[in-house]
Amino acid sequence: MLEQNKKFENFEEFVSLSNFDITHLDLEFRCEIDLDKLLKITKTIKNIKNILSLKILIKYLNYKQSDDETNQIGECLAHCKNIKDFQIWLYGNQIGDRGIIGFAKSLSNCNSLLTSINLSLFQNQINEEGAIAIGLALSNFKDLQSLDIYLDNNQIGDKGLLGISTCFSYCSQINNFGFSLYKNNISNEGYINFEKSLQLLGKLLVLECHIDLKEQIGISKEMINSKNIKIMVIHIDSWSNEKERNKQLNRAMKIKRLVELTNY
Repeated sequence: MLEQNKKFENFEEFVSLSNFDITHLDLEFRCEIDLDKLLKITKTIKNIKNILSLKILIKYLNYKQSDDETNQIGECLAHCKNIKDFQIWLYGNQIGDRGIIGFAKSLSNCNSLLTSINLSLFQNQINEEGAIAIGLALSNFKDLQSLDIYLDNNQIGDKGLLGISTCFSYCSQINNFGFSLYKNNISNEGYINFEKSLQLLGKLLVLECHIDLKEQIGISKEMINSKNIKIMVIHIDSWSNEKERNKQLNRAMKIKRLVELTNY
């Protein structure tokens, strides 16, 4: 099968598509997409039978319909029988547990041979039950090698974070993991337990974490002592001061692996 890569940034251009021979589809819509428009988008996606890689970025969902729209994306994803790589970027859209639970249920019905998943769902209204649903859905993908979960600026607590980390027991093939969890309702103990759970990823080679130094999670002992991690990328949301920056930089330099420390 000849691979065809297509990127669409214009809604009308995509929904009027007539050639469905696409294997790698990149959708980036930065205009408002209401439920009617989304239904047209998902209908078009379902007509593309051989998608191997799918990225969906929607900057502006309709706030009153965001849960229903998220559900629709999940249902559409379940129709992509050959998909191996999936990215969803729905940040800043007031998506709550109802939308995420429905999405996660559909994700569970996707091709179990998915090897790469990116869930960029930061700046929403996801609580404990939504986070637990994500963890349960991810547990189905035994062949997953790359996982990115960006959930900062939500309403997740220790219970939800524990639910997410349970997938590590099932996804033992992960070698590349990225995450952001700051500005939720997670306690210091919750962060510590999450970092310990990373030890379950015995094949992890690359770890990328986005952190806020005002919270507990940082360059922990568990991360430093992990024998298998070869590359660690640490993005700092904000330095409290130059002294704190130098402290973290010195700690990073002591880790016996390639470390990239950035401020964004």
